[in-house]
Amino acid sequence: MKILSVSLYNIASIEGPFHIDFESEPLKSEGLFAITGATGSGKSTILDAICLALYNNTPRLSPIKSYINIGDGENNLSVRDVKTLLRKGAEAAFAKVVFKAIDDKIYASEWKIRRARGYGRIQDEIITLENLSDKTLFPERNKTLVLKEIQRLLGLSFEQFTKSVILAQGEFANFLKATESERADILEKLTGTEIYSKISAQIFQKHKDLQAEITFFDAQLSSIELLTDEEQQTLHLALNQLKEQENQLIAAQKQLQIQLDWHLKNQQLTEQIRQASVDLQIAQEAKNQQQHRFEILDKVEKIQPLKPIWLQKENVQKQIFTVELDIEGFSQKITELQQQATVIQNALDKEKQHQQTLLQLHEKWLPQIQQARVLDIQIQQKKEILSDKMQQIQAFEQNNQAFIGKIEVEKQTLAQIQERINQNKLWQSQNAYFEKFAENYSLIGVSCKEAERAISEKEKFRKEVEDLKGQIHQVEVFVNEEKTKNENLVQQHILAKQAYDEFKKAIKEFDIEKLISEQNEIIQKIEQQKNILNSIQKLQEERQNVQRTQQKKQQKKEQLIQIEQQLAQNQADVSLAQQEVSVLEKLLQKLQLESSENVENLRRGLIPDAPCPVCGATHHPYQEQRYENRALQELERQLEEAQENHFRLQNQAHDLLSNKKITEAEIQNLTQKEEESIVIQHQERKKISFLENDFIAKEHNLETLEKNIKVVLSDYQNNVAVIVDKIADYQGLKAREITLETRFNQALNQLESSNRKLNDLENASQKLVHQFDSAQRLLESAQNMLTEKEQSVNQLLDNPSWFLLWKNTPEQFANRLTKAFNDWQQSQENLRLGEQSQLSVNQNILHLSQQQLDQAKQLEDLKTLYDREAQLLSEMELERQNLLEGKNADQVERQINDKLKIVQKQIELQLTNYQKNALDFQEISAKKQTQEQFLAQLKQERETLQGRIEHWMIENPDFKADLNTQKFDYWISLDNLWIHQERLQLKQLEEGCLMAQTLLKDRSDSLKRHQNQNIPEQSQSDCERLLAENKESEAKVRQDIGKLHNQWAVHQKEVEKHQDLLRQREEKQQVLSQWEVINSLIGSSSGKVFQRYAQEFTLDTLLRYANVHLSSINQRYQLERISDTLSLQVIDKEMGNEVRSIYSLSGGESFLVSLGLALALSSLSSTKMNIETLFIDEGFGTLDAKTLAIAMDALESLQHQGKKVGVISHVQEMTERIAVKIEVKKQGNGKSSIQIKNDW
Repeated sequence: MKILSVSLYNIASIEGPFHIDFESEPLKSEGLFAITGATGSGKSTILDAICLALYNNTPRLSPIKSYINIGDGENNLSVRDVKTLLRKGAEAAFAKVVFKAIDDKIYASEWKIRRARGYGRIQDEIITLENLSDKTLFPERNKTLVLKEIQRLLGLSFEQFTKSVILAQGEFANFLKATESERADILEKLTGTEIYSKISAQIFQKHKDLQAEITFFDAQLSSIELLTDEEQQTLHLALNQLKEQENQLIAAQKQLQIQLDWHLKNQQLTEQIRQASVDLQIAQEAKNQQQHRFEILDKVEKIQPLKPIWLQKENVQKQIFTVELDIEGFSQKITELQQQATVIQNALDKEKQHQQTLLQLHEKWLPQIQQARVLDIQIQQKKEILSDKMQQIQAFEQNNQAFIGKIEVEKQTLAQIQERINQNKLWQSQNAYFEKFAENYSLIGVSCKEAERAISEKEKFRKEVEDLKGQIHQVEVFVNEEKTKNENLVQQHILAKQAYDEFKKAIKEFDIEKLISEQNEIIQKIEQQKNILNSIQKLQEERQNVQRTQQKKQQKKEQLIQIEQQLAQNQADVSLAQQEVSVLEKLLQKLQLESSENVENLRRGLIPDAPCPVCGATHHPYQEQRYENRALQELERQLEEAQENHFRLQNQAHDLLSNKKITEAEIQNLTQKEEESIVIQHQERKKISFLENDFIAKEHNLETLEKNIKVVLSDYQNNVAVIVDKIADYQGLKAREITLETRFNQALNQLESSNRKLNDLENASQKLVHQFDSAQRLLESAQNMLTEKEQSVNQLLDNPSWFLLWKNTPEQFANRLTKAFNDWQQSQENLRLGEQSQLSVNQNILHLSQQQLDQAKQLEDLKTLYDREAQLLSEMELERQNLLEGKNADQVERQINDKLKIVQKQIELQLTNYQKNALDFQEISAKKQTQEQFLAQLKQERETLQGRIEHWMIENPDFKADLNTQKFDYWISLDNLWIHQERLQLKQLEEGCLMAQTLLKDRSDSLKRHQNQNIPEQSQSDCERLLAENKESEAKVRQDIGKLHNQWAVHQKEVEKHQDLLRQREEKQQVLSQWEVINSLIGSSSGKVFQRYAQEFTLDTLLRYANVHLSSINQRYQLERISDTLSLQVIDKEMGNEVRSIYSLSGGESFLVSLGLALALSSLSSTKMNIETLFIDEGFGTLDAKTLAIAMDALESLQHQGKKVGVISHVQEMTERIAVKIEVKKQGNGKSSIQIKNDW
């Protein structure tokens, strides 16, 4: 990291703008340069500018803890705010630093502030970052993000930067004489060791969390209640008994349900027979009531051949009516067109006459229009000249008034300046003693700060001594408590050992292997009896399966009979549909043959521009009109519907055949299942007969056999329960043994832990006593230093009242001293500026008076010239008013031309209308002639159709009486769809009667078959009552089974939860053991244990760097850390390696040691990067000539290490040794300038 250049403007006392380029000569070639200047000139301001541009903070503001506000016009600013660095009276300020970052690229960081509107409140600072290597601007504008990016590029925080790059004024001895806690904080900030504090605190918290988790697991384990072995055995026995009872109830239900189903089916069949008789009677009555519909259907079918001719005649009659209306409309349109032609001709003559009048008017006005245009141009030019003259007059008048106003203002300003000069002289005479404070201001401030720091250190050491006293007392209390606890743990360990030994003897009395052998033997016998019981139950179940299969097979046979009946009926319907399709196809062919010579077919064959075969015309206006034959379309639609019906019936027949095959396959499957169940029954009977059991062979009734086996099972299960109880007792004793062993081990672990803790407390007590003695010595040293610093302050002030004010209220004293210094400096500057301003204002008044006289003479000449030009303009405007009545020439000519254009458009429009009227007349006349010819053709066609109708009536005399009646019109309006639907409906009436007769016969046969098989023993009411009682008992048993299942499921979940918690606790216990070791070494709630280890190591490293620098600066001293602390001591080699307190060093000695330590801090902070720039801001005035020479040699050695070192000092001997200087000079009024000098 390297600083390449610095630019600043209006920062504190530096006005500028000034630019310091370390990469240009003479600074480029020199590795060591000085920043010199008088006290208060602004040398440290250059370092402030660097820190502002990079961190928005400065070394002079960061240590301030006060929150006092200072005035800035109407607003207030905190004394810690960087805005206070804006130079007094300035509107804006900036600081810019160009640096090379850790990525070897060049960047520019700029810090800017300004006042609102130039005189208002100071706005928030703006920080920008630019990559000069890549020529890109950092995109973020947020101040925090920009500062974070700059810190990343520098690789240093603000604290590290001010300890490794800028060694700020007054900071050298801070680290040397800091307390242990302060030194730890400084090391943590500089070297990033705060991570160790966090690690220590996190280890402590992790250990604490794991202990809490173990406690939580123990609480959860103690809250789990598990069933004992005896309770589990009882639950299983009760569950088996309930399941057996449930199976018995289900078997009884099945028998009762079969008998109840027989009664219900008998009722159903009886009701079906009654309903079938009613349906047959209804079907016969419906058929008789619809007899007249059969007669109407017969007449409609006979009239169908006449229907196409009849409909064609009606269509021709409608066409005749339409054509007659068209001819009448064409005649009326021709009359209207003749009238319109007359009106259009009259309008055309009128517009031509108007056009001639406008042409004559245009020739009359043309000479005046041309003369008016010439005058308009001359008048406009004259007006522009007068406008320019008037603007000049107004400008001169305004300037004259402005000069008069400025003269008046300057006179007022002169009076105010004189008043301020008088006031400033009066104030200086009243406060003459402030001049002495101003001369010694810096020295007084430094002495007061050192004394205040000594007071602070004394107070800190006093508090540290009191804290150590309290800690020692607290540790002694802890030691006594731990000793008492240790004695109690010893007693607990002895008692736990005795209980564990006694219980171990009791467990040896159990013969657990014999009990397990007896239990296994009985369980084998139980399994054998269960196999027999399962075979009996399976045999009974297969018998019931055979009965259910036979019932299903009977139902499928009945269903097969119904399908066969439906299939026969479908085949008859398919035959009728086929006949209907054939009749409609023949009728359609006949009708198409009859209509082939119709005039519509002739029209479809006409060709454009070819002569018509009927009339000879080449124009065919009605060629596109299609009058479709409605009768032919209707017949085609009926045929399509009949074909669809035929196809549907065929599909239905196919579905019935598929259903028949499926039903037959199901019957075959049921027969196969029945045979398989019989085979299974035979196999189960063999199993029972082969079992070696004497009493089974004597039993032939399966139910009795089942009951006997259950009795044997119950006896075996009782024996198993007794053995299980004994085993449970043994397991309980075993679990108790484990518990006692765990308690014994816990007591032993607690005792060992207590011994370790007691030992740690005793060690801690000894360590605190050692720290107390060290702190007592530091307190005495701080008291001596305070006495020395107070004497120094009293000598500088030379005033008991001011010294007392400083001791009682140092902050108020500092404010008053600063105010006195600033007021005196400001007064001096104000007096000088006032005298300069007085001379400048007098000169301005003389100059402004002469300019005002010149402006007045020029104004009078302009007014005379303006009056002459205005008279000429009036004469020209009067002459123009007499032409065209004052109207605009272009407007008059444009109005005449616009009227001529309108008249011409009207003439063209009337000619167009006349031509269109003539064309419409010719077109309408031709259409009328064509329609008259077509009307004659239609009338001839109507006569032909009437003859064909009369011929049909002769062949069918039965309809003659009904001709021209509403009845006949209704018959002929009915289409084939109605005929088809009517035929189907009447057919359904006949089929309904037939199906009702068949259904009645089938249901009577079904009832006879049902009543001849499987007659139940119980009545229907008894079956329903017994079945309800049985289901109620079954529900109660299932409810009890559910409760037992739930109880067992809860137990199983608790067992799993208990095992899972034990496993998790064991895992956590293993992790806790590891963390206990880590926590005992470096863990602590505050994080100070591991922090102390890390910081002691870091401090040792720092002291090694410092001693290297001290060896080149002064070989007499060597720094050393006091054992087990962060405190420092000095080894004086010239005094036989005597160990001295750092507070015993003189001012010069403290500076040399502090300088070595500061250079070490710089080296330590920059171990991860190459820092090529270093600024040292410290008073070298406390050094004698020899020591100063040694310090300079040390600084020059840094130059040889590749660092560019800048030293801020006003010590003449030091600055004379440095050739290149950045000189800061005071210029008065609180301003300073910067100049780079080279003395070579």
